[in-house]
Amino acid sequence: MQTVAALPAAAETDLSTGPLLTSLGSATESAAQELAAIRDRCLVWADQWYAAGELVVARNFLQHAAEVAPDISAIWVALGSLDYELGEYESAARSFNRAARLAPQTPRIYVQLGLAHQQLKHGEEAEACFLHAVALAPHDLLVLRLAAKHLLSDGNFAVAREVIETALLDQPNDLDLLLQLGVCCYRMEEPTAARACFERVLQLAPNHELARENLSAIELAAVGQQ
Repeated sequence: MQTVAALPAAAETDLSTGPLLTSLGSATESAAQELAAIRDRCLVWADQWYAAGELVVARNFLQHAAEVAPDISAIWVALGSLDYELGEYESAARSFNRAARLAPQTPRIYVQLGLAHQQLKHGEEAEACFLHAVALAPHDLLVLRLAAKHLLSDGNFAVAREVIETALLDQPNDLDLLLQLGVCCYRMEEPTAARACFERVLQLAPNHELARENLSAIELAAVGQQ
């Protein structure tokens, strides 16, 4: 009588994917290492070409680095900075936007994005970026300086004054900030406050020509109103 063949032992029919998962994990790790190596090579080459003055070639390598490592904000910042240097402000803004999404608590990224918008004549967007940077870093002097400069150039004297006064809390004898504050006060029709700012600059730097010229202009305006 023909007998039914015996079923294979349990060990022979084990469907465990342990070895497969281990293999996949090794392959994934290997791929990640390869991408990291490509990224690092691209960054090195970008630095080399940038040092050689070949900005377009350097940007190409930065773009490759961003493609293989799209979640690293510093690469997008570098790419945006290079685009900005090349005068390609729309591309710069896109890169800084990408960086800001990856590192939303980094104030200087918003400053860079604001500068790109400023070059594109996007006044409202630039102002929003600068003010957001100030909110994130109210004691970062560079952030405050750039924000105040933009607000002044845009004619937003009241907000610029607030930013400058915040900066002066940490740097009360900063000549540029005192000059900017004097301009704000003068444009806001507060000549007494403006005069005090320019006089303070002259106390700190008696030969400061711009402060002396501004003070003379205030005095002439006062004489003309008499």
